[in-house]
Amino acid sequence: MRLLLLRTVLLITLLTSGRCAFAQTAPLLTTQDSLKKDSVSNTLFNHVGKVIFFEAGGPGLLYSINYDVRFKKRQNGLGIRVGVSYFPKKNAPLLTVPVMMNYLAGKRGHYAEFGAGVTLFYYHSTEDLFFYTDNSESNPHPADYQPKPHGETGAIGSLTVGYRYQPLKGGFTFRIGGGPIATTRKQYLLWPYMSFGYSFKKSTKAK
Repeated sequence: MRLLLLRTVLLITLLTSGRCAFAQTAPLLTTQDSLKKDSVSNTLFNHVGKVIFFEAGGPGLLYSINYDVRFKKRQNGLGIRVGVSYFPKKNAPLLTVPVMMNYLAGKRGHYAEFGAGVTLFYYHSTEDLFFYTDNSESNPHPADYQPKPHGETGAIGSLTVGYRYQPLKGGFTFRIGGGPIATTRKQYLLWPYMSFGYSFKKSTKAK
């Protein structure tokens, strides 16, 4: 009888000890996994965000191919984009170079984007209708006006507000938004944009 009681007490002690050990180990493993996950996220976030993208509309006017980079080792905050666009229309080619400062507010790949800058342009045409149409009410020329070939170089200002999807792991990037563009005739146009691009990846492997 005593032997049976002793065995029972010993078995209960072993089972209780095992549960305590598991209870102490499980939170430790969970904490380690959480720390590891946070470490990977921080590694992905804390590097210079670099993106190349194609944009329809926007500061490039018709379209543009752009390179975008943050100033600090992070995915959000202050940055700059520089692009180029060429529209080879017959008798009226147009070259534009948008240069924009921008700020990304947000985290984990989803950002509100605010931008301001200028678009440098060169326009050569036999028409004097840059930012006009033939029947535009703002066209200062009479119907029988005969334009002369000319070239025009200058800069126009623009502001942008939009949404940017730029995942921490890199890859596909999407942007959409719009804003006002100042024309060469002291007018303002509301100009939308949409872009698709690629965000360069950051390796998370230990050195």
